[in-house]
Amino acid sequence: MSESLEMYLSTIMRLRESRHEPVPLSTLADTLSIASVSANEMCRKLQEQGLVIYRPYKGVTLTETGEQWGRAVLRRRGIWTVFLTQKLGIAPERAQEVADVLEHGTPDDIADRLADFLGNPRVTPLGMPIPSTDTIYAYPVAIPLTTIATGHVGHVAELPIDATIRDFLHKHGLQVGTPVTVLSIADSGERLLAMGSNENTTRHLSITQTTAAQVLVVPQEDMLEGVNVACESEPETAPYIKLVPLSQLQKGETGIIVRINSRGPLRQRLLDMGIVTGEKIHLRHKAPFGDPLEFTLKDYQISLRKEEAAEIMVEVAACT
Repeated sequence: MSESLEMYLSTIMRLRESRHEPVPLSTLADTLSIASVSANEMCRKLQEQGLVIYRPYKGVTLTETGEQWGRAVLRRRGIWTVFLTQKLGIAPERAQEVADVLEHGTPDDIADRLADFLGNPRVTPLGMPIPSTDTIYAYPVAIPLTTIATGHVGHVAELPIDATIRDFLHKHGLQVGTPVTVLSIADSGERLLAMGSNENTTRHLSITQTTAAQVLVVPQEDMLEGVNVACESEPETAPYIKLVPLSQLQKGETGIIVRINSRGPLRQRLLDMGIVTGEKIHLRHKAPFGDPLEFTLKDYQISLRKEEAAEIMVEVAACT
C-alpha cells in the first residue's frame, strides 16, 4: 500500500469520535492540508478498494479492512516515536515527525520485535494511544498511579503537574509512554517504581504519594484479561476490545466507560449519576421495545433512555 493511502487511513482513524462515526471530508482535508476536491477523489479510490465507506455530505468511515490497515500504521508510528524518544533522547515532536517516515517502511514483524523491546507501550510520549495487534484503536482510560497495586504495570499517559517536578521525573526516566511497575508502597504512600521493561536498562525511582496521584497511567491489566476468560471456550479465537455506544451493549455484557459525548445538562446529570470514565457498567435488562435500559453501576441500579445511553462510549471485551 502506498504511503499516501496509509496516511489517509491513519488520519481518518485519529479524527473519528467513535468507530462508526463518519469523519467529515472538510475535517479530513484540513488536517492533511489539502483541497477538499483532492480528499474527495482519494476517498472514492479508497472506497473502490474496500477500505472506506464514503457518503457525500456525511463523511467517511473505515471498513474492517481499512481499520486493520490504519491500526497497523498507527502502531508502527507510535512504537517508533517511543523508541526515538526514550532510547535516542529525541524530543517527542521531532520523534513523531521522523516516525511518520519510518512507519511506512517497517514490516509488522519488526514492529512487533521493537514493541517487545520497549515493553509494549500503549501510549506515545505525546499521549497518543498505540493500538496493539489484538485490540481496535480506542482512547485509553488514564487513572492516577496511586490506584495501581504493587506488582502491576501502568503506562504513563499524562503528567499534569508542576513543570519543576515534571523535569525531575523526566531526568530520572519517567515520561509519557514509559511503562512503570509499582515495586512497593510504604506506609507513608511513597512508591518505589521500576521504569522500563528491559532488565538491563530498567531504572528505579521513589516518589511521594502526592506526586503519584498526579501521574496518570493506563493500566496494562485491562479488559483483555476478562476477554481471555470469555474466549476460553474457543481457544483459537483472538480477543480484542471494541468501542461502542452504551446503547449497543447486549444484555449481560459489561463495559468500561471511556467517554461521554453529550454536553450541557444531560452530561451533568450523567456525571451526577456516577457515570464517569473508568467505571464498569453492566446491562441488566432491556425493555421489550429496547427503551429504557437498566444498568448496574457500582452497587446500584440506574435506568437510562436509549438516546441517553447512545451518548456514552464504552470499551467492551469481545472475541473475533
